Amino acid sequence: MEESGIPGLFGQFIQLRAGGATLHGQSPPGYAVPPVKGSETPAAAGERAANSTKNQEKAVLDNYFSSYCPVPLRQSDLDEVTAYEPVPGDKLLPPAQDTGPDSNDIFYGSGEPGDGGTGAPGVLDYGPDENAATEGGTWDLNEPRQPEKLQKKLEDIQSKLNEIEQAIGNGGDEIGFIKRNKFVTIGGAVNNYPSIRVDPRGRSQPIEVAVGDRTSYTNIDFVPHVEEVNNDLNFPCGDYTLNIGNKYNVIVGSGVYK
Repeated sequence: MEESGIPGLFGQFIQLRAGGATLHGQSPPGYAVPPVKGSETPAAAGERAANSTKNQEKAVLDNYFSSYCPVPLRQSDLDEVTAYEPVPGDKLLPPAQDTGPDSNDIFYGSGEPGDGGTGAPGVLDYGPDENAATEGGTWDLNEPRQPEKLQKKLEDIQSKLNEIEQAIGNGGDEIGFIKRNKFVTIGGAVNNYPSIRVDPRGRSQPIEVAVGDRTSYTNIDFVPHVEEVNNDLNFPCGDYTLNIGNKYNVIVGSGVYK
């Protein structure tokens, strides 16, 4: 089955969303678990969504003081206080304003540590304007992975398996009662299709609260996105249903176990 290329295609994403170039190299490609030949999704082709970190607002007090840090020390043998700046009265303070982070806030709050940022991976690799995760992006279709093309491949491999099963002989249905032990091989091939596919940077997730130029904000970065591969199909491998009175030992492929 693996040599047919079908298990590998099933392990790929239907869109070209994972992998591709970043500002500092390459992001990891999409992959399948368990890995099989050809199950890595080709490099991303399309566009990332706008940075979802910008989709928020916080109430911010815009009270400006000419100097704030460092705080001058005043001790018995040291006095660094050289001037005082009066704080305006309550009625003179402007009200809090709902403020959302812009690109400068995200760059300085979550960008390069040398510039005062936290070094968030998504900001370092994709900048402050693009979403760190592939979620919400506009991606090209993975053409060989489209359902109609997979169906054609399944039909082609079934005809080959039919020839193998005919050569095996003694096919057909069997209904019986076994008093002791029985070992049976079902189907002409094993379903070794992957169980899940993973986009290492596919899902948006809050990772930190950072402070930008004008406001604090919750920074949205990436975590892996996991999809279950649909193995609950009539694959050309053979199925077996048992009603067992006591202990049951089974060796199966990656199809659904009920």
